[in-house]
Amino acid sequence: RTGTMNRSTNGHYLLLTLQDGHIYDEHSPAGGSEADLPLLRGSFEEDMIRFDLSGLGLDRTDEDLFRDHYQMLTMGQLRTAEDSLRLHAEERGAEESEHLLNALWPTRRKDAERPQGTHEPFADKLRGMTPPVKANLYEVAMNMARNNINYLEHTTEARRSRNEHLSKFQVEWHRKPMLALACLIFFFIGAPLGAIIRKGGMGLPAVFAIAFFLVFHIISFSTERLVIAGKLTAWPGMWMSTLVLLPVGLFLTWKAASDSPLLDRDAYYRGWEKLRSRFSRHAGPSTLS
Repeated sequence: RTGTMNRSTNGHYLLLTLQDGHIYDEHSPAGGSEADLPLLRGSFEEDMIRFDLSGLGLDRTDEDLFRDHYQMLTMGQLRTAEDSLRLHAEERGAEESEHLLNALWPTRRKDAERPQGTHEPFADKLRGMTPPVKANLYEVAMNMARNNINYLEHTTEARRSRNEHLSKFQVEWHRKPMLALACLIFFFIGAPLGAIIRKGGMGLPAVFAIAFFLVFHIISFSTERLVIAGKLTAWPGMWMSTLVLLPVGLFLTWKAASDSPLLDRDAYYRGWEKLRSRFSRHAGPSTLS
């Protein structure tokens, strides 16, 4: 007849307290048939049902984990982070180049003493070496070459990763004003469609608007991938979609302001009839003659 709903003191359970009621339960005993005991029926003065809420709990994520994420930064913070990343990349690139240069062409210290005597060509030294010494020398040279190749592969991958990380900051810096401009462009595209399309109500203009949005999304996604991969620069890569749709928005706005039947099928049909009748008049006299 009556009932109350409360939460437990620790907040993990929802307590449903019922007074003066009946309970029904379809019960099928093990090893028996439903005809033996098809239904359990009972009455109670007070009953409490507990619902576990632990699975519905939301753990609050630490905001510090995303505080420095590039998508959470302002344009000023993105520019500062970009300068820091660029400086770090230049320093690391200089260190890697110097390390590789020293590994390939070891230089003599300026204060080192020069050996006395005549200089013997290396080819003459090589001919005078015994086979075991030559084999050992070749092994050392091969190990140096392998180490340099591994170092080049590692530094190339590290440089690619640094450039990709830097490109993400550049992409995000350009994305913020680009999206603001895109909203304005879509206003200039969507607003004139209702005036230009004379028939169809909201359906046909909505279809055209969705088509323009898909074009914008595909171009934006494709160029963003190219910018991150280093195939395009952030400018004009991130602005390519807006640069493509801006003339479309201006053209549609101009057509709507001049009350031009751009997408009116009857207007195109009338124009075709006029053009065909004009050709018929010009072709008539020559045919009769």
